[in-house]
Order: sequence, then C-alpha cells, then structure tokens
Amino acid sequence: MYAFYFLSYEERLLYSLLLDGISSRDSSIMCSYIYSNAVINKIIKSVLIDNPHLFWFEGKWGSSKYGNQVCVEPLYTRTEFEIEAAKMEISSLAQTLSSIKTNEVDNAFCIYNWLINNVHYGNSSGGQTIFDALVLRNAVCKCLSKAYQFLLRELCIFSTLVEGTIDGRNKHIWNIVELNGRYYNVDVAAGYPAVYTLINNEIKKGSFFAISDLTIRKTHTFWDNNVPKLACTDDLTGGNHGHNQV
Repeated sequence: MYAFYFLSYEERLLYSLLLDGISSRDSSIMCSYIYSNAVINKIIKSVLIDNPHLFWFEGKWGSSKYGNQVCVEPLYTRTEFEIEAAKMEISSLAQTLSSIKTNEVDNAFCIYNWLINNVHYGNSSGGQTIFDALVLRNAVCKCLSKAYQFLLRELCIFSTLVEGTIDGRNKHIWNIVELNGRYYNVDVAAGYPAVYTLINNEIKKGSFFAISDLTIRKTHTFWDNNVPKLACTDDLTGGNHGHNQV
C-alpha cells in the first residue's frame, strides 16, 4: 500500500472499512457522518490506487444518511459469476507470467513487453480495470498501468500509479516501479504506436521502460495530487533495456 501511508489516522480507518467492503462486494458500507463526500471520494481513489485487483469497482458510488452514519453504496460493474470466472483466468495468467523468475529488471521488462504484445490498445470496451487488459485484452493507459502494477505485485515488485498528461493535453496514467532499490518511470502505453504518434517519438523497443523524471518530462507532465510522487533520478541502461533519448 502506498497511497494509504499519506492518509491521516481517521482517513486510514475509512480506507480499511471501504477496502473490506469493496473486497467483499458489499452493497452498502456504513461509516461515520464525520466523513464528507469529498473525503470519501479521496479515500476511494486511494483504495483504487493501491489495489488494482478490485476490477469489479471503478470508483462510482452513491450515499445516503442514516442518523449519525453515512451509507456508502459502491456501484459494481461485474456480476458475481463474471468476477469469479475472471479471477480464475487472471490468476492462471499471473502464475504463468511469474513462473520464469530471473531478476527484478528482467522480470519487469518481460511483463512490460508481454502487455504490449498481447493486449490491444484502443478504446476500452468494458472499463478501466485489469479486467479489460487481462481478460478482454483491450485497454488504454489506465487499464494497462493497473495490469502492470498487478502483475508486478505477483512478482513481489513494488509499483504505484502516476497521473498526468502526455503531449501536454491528453490525460495519461503510467507507473513508478522499484527495481533493485531505485525508482523508475515505466509507461506501458507509450510502447504502442498509437501513443507514439501523440508525442512524435521514434518507435524503439523499451523507450519508456525504467526512465528518470528528467527524461519522461520531455513528453509527459505530472499532476499534483494527494499522493506525493516518488522521485525517479536515473535512467536504467545496459543489456536489453536501452531506450531512446526522448
């Protein structure tokens, strides 16, 4: 959990409550009236940043008041049957991709390439979760970033999400990944020609794998939000993990 650590004590209590309820697919989650809708929304976003496996919930919710409590009513996008079937498919895929273990860098690069080679980049037909990337195999940047985060976690590699823009206009999401004790930007979506055309970058395998803030800022802009961004000070070079000067 990363976003969790930047919450206050009261916010962490709500985070745990919401995580438990959404994990169990509860239709209503009771919490204290002290939490405003803005705070609830902030905590829901934090839950989703930290927990890509919650593919049946995309952040939409309603609420109603009961005395001194607020009832949070998550809107789930998948049926119980779809969820259980998808869990089995995703689990099987994750086990296959994590079965060949060498080192952190090679493993992270392998997953990066697997997503680019096996998931179509286009309008996500189902939503913005790992379900779209790993089951439907049709995703955009948010789905890809969550899928990458999820698959890296299966290999015990830390990753979190970063929000910003690409080409200064289009909203974009990518990953920060910890490899051998250092943090790097990894943008899976930028490995697709459809995204390269936005930034007019020469296509080269691995161009946006494990790069520094200085390098990625030439094409990307970071957004300030409630979760501080980890500093990525180096470009990973050498071996098969080279990249363009973008």
